[in-house]
Amino acid sequence: MPATYYTVLTEVGQSKLANAVALGQTIDIAELAVGDGSGSLPTPETDRTALINEVRRAAINRSEVDDQNPNWVVVEQVLPPDVGGWTIREVGIYDVDGDLIGYGNYPETYKPVLAEGSSRTQTIRFVMEVSDTAAVTLKVDPSVVLATRDYADTAVENHAAETEGVHGIPAGKAVIHTGSVATTTTAGIVEKATPTEAKQGTADKFPDAKEVLAAIQANPYLAEAPGKPFPVFDHLTGVNPPSNAGTAKFIKLTAGEDGAGGYNEGLLINETVTGSGPTVEITAEIATGPSEGAIVHLINSEKRYIAPGESSGTAANDQMQQITGTAGGPSGAFLYGGMSQTQGAFSTPEIGTHNADVGSSKTRLIEFDSANSPNARTGDHTNVKRIEATHYMRIA
Repeated sequence: MPATYYTVLTEVGQSKLANAVALGQTIDIAELAVGDGSGSLPTPETDRTALINEVRRAAINRSEVDDQNPNWVVVEQVLPPDVGGWTIREVGIYDVDGDLIGYGNYPETYKPVLAEGSSRTQTIRFVMEVSDTAAVTLKVDPSVVLATRDYADTAVENHAAETEGVHGIPAGKAVIHTGSVATTTTAGIVEKATPTEAKQGTADKFPDAKEVLAAIQANPYLAEAPGKPFPVFDHLTGVNPPSNAGTAKFIKLTAGEDGAGGYNEGLLINETVTGSGPTVEITAEIATGPSEGAIVHLINSEKRYIAPGESSGTAANDQMQQITGTAGGPSGAFLYGGMSQTQGAFSTPEIGTHNADVGSSKTRLIEFDSANSPNARTGDHTNVKRIEATHYMRIA
């Protein structure tokens, strides 16, 4: 029984195919058209240059060489729900020059449109047999075509196999396939962090830019480098000390904060006090983080400044440059008689009677005390004009 529905290469198509094979070129198939045959089923003829009554022409959606028949070129086009209102009885494929290359009839199929109250997505398949499929190139523009459900399912399956299932996570789903967790060197699945997790620096979670900003605003001290003391005017209203709620850890360089409820609880141990007064040294041991076991000076309580030096962490006491001099009187005596007019930081207390040839002159000393200078500001150590700020240091 002869076939009722079939396709043929048009005379133009046969000529172009023969020429392409001979010259090593290709025919570029770009579009598929459907028509209603003006109300009757047509018989495919090779001399046709156009459809009898074309109702729609659009870019092809998919093209391939049939797996079972290597001389078959299969072309597909998807008709979306919003087109129709006619019966499909004929199909044709056009090349990039606008020439009809292949033509065929089609089982009468009515394509409804949404306005009629019912519609569907329909796929039209055009199968064309050629002598050399290498001479036929199918032009598919993915920006203007639709995919069939079968094509989409196949594409997803192939993509999942190629990427081990680490891509393609739809909204509301944790994962679509089982895949490996991303690392710094291997692509994989990364779970998004909540704002709280971003602020706490939760491991293996990926925060977006908004959550990173929120985390920085919640703890602006995260930008501080570990091991670098930094000052904070924490006496000001609204200025909070660094938070230890997340994975980042800070210590307060103040003595007496390592006990229960103290800022340094669990962070500093073995606090030690050596000496007293202006030369006191107060140190503690870091109890956690990369610098665990290191000794730090609690400079807030020691009242020490940080200064350039070649021995990091080494404490040095204050000092003044040494100033020396001598004083004397006649005949080599230290001081005699009436040298009693002094002022400022100097005084000349009497320490005895001189029995030499100067009679009853008294021997005196020269004393110096900066506290006696007018408007002097004195204390138990040398200092500069300053304003105090509480120093903290990040340790992890």
